[in-house]
Amino acid sequence: MTADKNTRGIQLKQIEMLKIFDKICHDNNLKYLVGFGTLLGAVRHKGFIPWDDDIDLIMLRDDYEKMLKVAPKYLPENLFLQTNKSDPEFPRTYAKLRMNNTTLKTEAFSNLDIHHGICLDIFPVDYTARNKKIQTFHMTLIKYTQILIDYRNINSVKKPYLPIKYTLKFISKLVPKKIIDLVIKYFSILFIKRKNNPVTIFSTRQNFAIDLNILFPVKKLTFEGINVPVPNQWDEYLKCLYG
Repeated sequence: MTADKNTRGIQLKQIEMLKIFDKICHDNNLKYLVGFGTLLGAVRHKGFIPWDDDIDLIMLRDDYEKMLKVAPKYLPENLFLQTNKSDPEFPRTYAKLRMNNTTLKTEAFSNLDIHHGICLDIFPVDYTARNKKIQTFHMTLIKYTQILIDYRNINSVKKPYLPIKYTLKFISKLVPKKIIDLVIKYFSILFIKRKNNPVTIFSTRQNFAIDLNILFPVKKLTFEGINVPVPNQWDEYLKCLYG
């Protein structure tokens, strides 16, 4: 299967954005990896999965926070680093690199007054507990706190559970979004000093945890003609995500 012209046009713009992001990270000694469906595409197609219209990147929390500070200084005028600080109504706890003067809306948040440009997703990787019970509690707590943000937006409420979801939406309106964001950030970095603990990506809401040596040291794979950093044990990483 090949991408249609519209999807391929989006992909080509995302490749341009990736090259810029890669240079900023290289120049500032920041480490990132290709993850999720983008990694799967690199493995299977040496590029995008044909129908995919986004690029997923992951960074350890320390590098991610540094990136949030330095990237805006080096980005060209046609790119915008979107976070819940730079774009207050943005309903996610990870960052997106957006291209100005373009539009690529997702159904769930199409009615929000946020930047909707073509984007790359940049996810922070955080440490979690080693104890399985505490780990599960840690992940579940953050997952359901994040869901409160979703329920602030009418388009995220879908059948067949309308009564429950509208109730949660009403409750979420009682708590300011900034407070919810702060709570999520606090619990996400709760184990940041436990460098030997497993790591996870809370913002995906998938309850998985892996050892850091699955991610580092990085390897390289080809993605659309670019050598991109990928997890050291990329096959184990993909098995953990997709089985």
